[in-house]
Amino acid sequence: MLAGMTRAQLKGQARARLSGQYGNMAGTLFLIYLISLVFTMVLVFGFAFFGAFSYGAGMSGAAVPVLAAFVVLAVGIVILYFMAVQILMAGYARMVYRGVTEGESSLNDLTYALNRRMLRFLGLSLLMVLVSFLAAIIPMAVVLLPGLLIASANSGVSVFWLLYGGFLLAYLLFIIPFLCWYWTAFMALTENPDCTLKEAMTFARILVRGRIWRMIKFQLSFLGMYALGYISFGLGYLWVMPYSLASNILFYQQLKEEQGTF
Repeated sequence: MLAGMTRAQLKGQARARLSGQYGNMAGTLFLIYLISLVFTMVLVFGFAFFGAFSYGAGMSGAAVPVLAAFVVLAVGIVILYFMAVQILMAGYARMVYRGVTEGESSLNDLTYALNRRMLRFLGLSLLMVLVSFLAAIIPMAVVLLPGLLIASANSGVSVFWLLYGGFLLAYLLFIIPFLCWYWTAFMALTENPDCTLKEAMTFARILVRGRIWRMIKFQLSFLGMYALGYISFGLGYLWVMPYSLASNILFYQQLKEEQGTF
């Protein structure tokens, strides 16, 4: 039973349950990093090749078809990259989930999000992208753009920064509750192979209600470890990410127990 445990106790449980599995978790995460690097390098070398070709062709008519072909190829690679990352990270979350709840996991877990589940995870991710875009556009239209006009008319730099702060505050107030909802829906899809996207969204809405500030505090408790991962040139994330994800899985299960949904 996880109900009643403090954040420190949940994290201690996560470390204990991942004991002996960190190597497998870190190695799998490193593999995902390598796959992401391959996609990135393909784009970088593609841009370099086109730049060299365009310079040699002097941006003549011969370069236009190559530009069009490269743009189509680049867009295709970006879409494939987005899909691959979402599928792999969903599989990795399933891997850690099994490691925490069942005491074992395997590379086969990386394929968890394929088949019917792929559309569920991709749909949730696309919704995340859309809401993040709207969360930036709406406060910008309501707060920042009028502020720019006022600051321009009055040459008041202080007015601009005040309204810019208002924009950031509005954005955070809009996006943070959604991130809590997104995380909970993602956990529901990770936990239950038969859960549909609609069911995950409904369940997340119920579970998040009245617990947003508590969820925010739990995530903020990892800031120090994320900072250590950053200053280690990213290598520390190979150990921080499994630990953080495992802790979040136990936190999710704790919320479920409190809600009465097991």
